[in-house]
Amino acid sequence: MAKSESRFDRNLRWLTTQGFGVLCSLFLLLSLSGALEVVKAQTLVWPFRDGCQDGYDFQLRFFDVDNNLVWPSSTEVYILQGTQTYRLSCTPLAKVCYGAETPANPNTGYWGVGIDGDEECEDCCYRCPISGDSQVGTRVLTCGDGGNGGGGDSNDAFSSRIRLSGASGRAEGSSVGASKESGEPNHAGSRGGASVWWTWTAPATGTVTFDTRGSDFDTLLAVYTGSRVSRLTEVDSNDDTGGSYQSEVSFRAIEGRTYHIAVDGYGGATGDVVLDWEGPGSDGGNGGGGDNNDAFGSRIRLSGASGRAEGSSVGASKESGEP
Repeated sequence: MAKSESRFDRNLRWLTTQGFGVLCSLFLLLSLSGALEVVKAQTLVWPFRDGCQDGYDFQLRFFDVDNNLVWPSSTEVYILQGTQTYRLSCTPLAKVCYGAETPANPNTGYWGVGIDGDEECEDCCYRCPISGDSQVGTRVLTCGDGGNGGGGDSNDAFSSRIRLSGASGRAEGSSVGASKESGEPNHAGSRGGASVWWTWTAPATGTVTFDTRGSDFDTLLAVYTGSRVSRLTEVDSNDDTGGSYQSEVSFRAIEGRTYHIAVDGYGGATGDVVLDWEGPGSDGGNGGGGDNNDAFGSRIRLSGASGRAEGSSVGASKESGEP
């Protein structure tokens, strides 16, 4: 006679044959639901302000470094005018960076990672929040202040270089606290390590001389063209000149062309910077013909097998060390 199966035995047999699979499916579904909740897109709220106020519009993009995403797209840009807030839907904990440029202004470079996202920076990225919205502090995109302030706080970065104006002049500052940027070239063939930057647009075509005489440390001096610190073209550079630890460069400047001047320190030395320049159209305090070729560094080039040059030596002088 067959023994009858109790209710307990039937429940136990169901759990061992079918119930285990149902429980596993339920556990997997709950796990996936939790995972989907974790990767749900969140919002990074990022205000920006045009701190230059120079009439040029900023072009701005955002880059999700971890997921290879670009806002608004790889072929579009945001135009920043005044103060605007951007709301970016991003994956939790994704690294989001900004990049900006003012391409219509030849005297500026880039901010953050650049408009193409191929530059490096240390303070231009945030992590997307794990949940909800994350309000980031307003990022002010500033330009050089037009003065000659210290290097560590004003013109340490290539993108914060200070504008020089006029055919001649003097800029003073400090490189104390300055650093060397990722991708920055070695100035005058030396590693350096504490550079400060200026930019100058030639008011006329002719020879211009920059020197660091008056600086109180062993300087490196270099002049470049280009718009990004990692893609500069050297025009001229110098370590020591005239038996001193200061530097001097002379080159033919082209009217309307913008040149970027870096002053660094040999071996990473820092100190007070004095940068003098004298270019075409300056009087150098000499009047007449002395305004362009009084100094050896401002000599005028002659071309051709024969020809005539005219000028004046009224107001010219004799340089220190000149034979």
